[in-house]
Parts: sequence; structure tokens; C-alpha cells
Amino acid sequence: MLIVVITAVPAIVVAAAIFVVTTVAVNYIGSREPFIEPPALLRLQPVLEIKPAPCTGTDLLDFTGTACFRLAEGTPVRQAKRAVAAVEPNTGQWAILVTLSQADALVFADMTGRLAAESSPRNQLAILIDGKIVSAPIVQESITGGVVAISGEFAEKSAIAFAQQLNRD
Repeated sequence: MLIVVITAVPAIVVAAAIFVVTTVAVNYIGSREPFIEPPALLRLQPVLEIKPAPCTGTDLLDFTGTACFRLAEGTPVRQAKRAVAAVEPNTGQWAILVTLSQADALVFADMTGRLAAESSPRNQLAILIDGKIVSAPIVQESITGGVVAISGEFAEKSAIAFAQQLNRD
């Protein structure tokens, strides 16, 4: 409920009040500023077990819809410096290349080093974007370069869209 009290006040106060009410109304009712979505959440989680679908409990369905992954606690990528969609030269498939911050790169190198010593499926790393598994590659060695190549069955359009989601600030 809006209560308006009319009293004798200087014109400058009235003008300031009108400006504040107008600004709040524009921002509340229909902001002229574009809505900026938060960046997508990128998580890296070790795979504990893979079972055929349908999923139960906290297991997550993979990107193909045929397998359920039970995942260990992982780590969110706190700050992706940059993400780009590109065609992998070896496979010709679309991928997302994510350059990690120095802190995230150290965590990633440690995690991939530990996973490389495990047997299947515990040597796989699930890559999740906004809670959905987009890839779960086998880790063969510690990855120390600070760049994560997320590959899967991406079409050009979806690879570009994921990269754009990861780049939002």
C-alpha cells in the first residue's frame, strides 16, 4: 500500500523524491537495464560408479541418457578465465576449451593426477555444467596446463552456447 503525504516542502525535495520513485519504479516494474544471467556453474567430480539407466537416489543421468553416474564430491571451478568453442584437430568434433585460473589449475592438476592412478570407472572425471553431466572422460595423466578440453557429442551451436554460458560474468 502506498501512502502519500502532501505537505509544503521545497521544490528540490519534491524533485528528488520523484526521481527516486521513478527510478525504483522503472527498475522494479521493467528495468531498462538488460537482465544478465549469472555464469553457468562448472563442476568437476570424480566418478565412483556407472550403472545403466534409470537412475536412483542422487545418481545423475549422463549426456546420452543411457547411464547413471554416482559421483564423489568434486570442486566447482571458481573462476574460468575464458571459455571458447573450437573444433578439436585430432577428432574433428566440437569441444569447449576452458582456461582455468591459477588456483583452479592447481586443484585440477592434483585431482587429475589422483584419478589417473585409479582403475575404471574411478579414473573418469564427470564434467558438469549447471548440474548436468556434459562429459565424463577417462583421465590418463595429471593435466597441468590449466586448460580443460570438454569434449562430447556437441553440435557447433551447443558448444558455442556452453562456452558463452561459462563466460558470463
